[in-house]
Amino acid sequence: MIKKLEEEARRRALETPPPQVAGKGFSAWKGALSYPVRGRVLSPFGRREDPTFGTVTFQKGIEIAAPLGAEVRAVFSGRVLYADWFKGYGKMLIIDHGGHYYTLMAHASQLLKRAGDTVRKGEVVALVGDTGSINGPKLYFEIRYFGTPMDPLEWLRQAGAGAAGVAEAAESADGGRKGAHP
Repeated sequence: MIKKLEEEARRRALETPPPQVAGKGFSAWKGALSYPVRGRVLSPFGRREDPTFGTVTFQKGIEIAAPLGAEVRAVFSGRVLYADWFKGYGKMLIIDHGGHYYTLMAHASQLLKRAGDTVRKGEVVALVGDTGSINGPKLYFEIRYFGTPMDPLEWLRQAGAGAAGVAEAAESADGGRKGAHP
């Protein structure tokens, strides 16, 4: 889907590339991005096996529990590539951050940006919802590079990083990968 949207964006010949922060591209921010919403990580990225059915799936992003209507912020500056309903994801937003990096946010109750809009790092782009979710309000969040999913927890600021506003992830049974964060 991202490849198709990327081709459409090229065809529309958008006049300027997505904005960058302080001359650094998205890749320079690995491990330093702020969380898109305050909440608790419900499920991490990667392979999982259903204990009841024994089926194996691969989750391409993380799910963050957050109150209905909580503000969802862009983790980096860019241009909105997609903002609409998508089957299985509900109301979904994809932001192109340049250099073939994208973030995807889904299950929103409201999308505050439209395709083609430019967004700044930290700008509110959506509100948490439960569209496309059967488990209540949460944010589904992915990071992709050339369309390939990357583990968002490797890109987001973790506890002990030493910067103001650091995500204070609570240690849990999965080695600190789940937890509350601001």
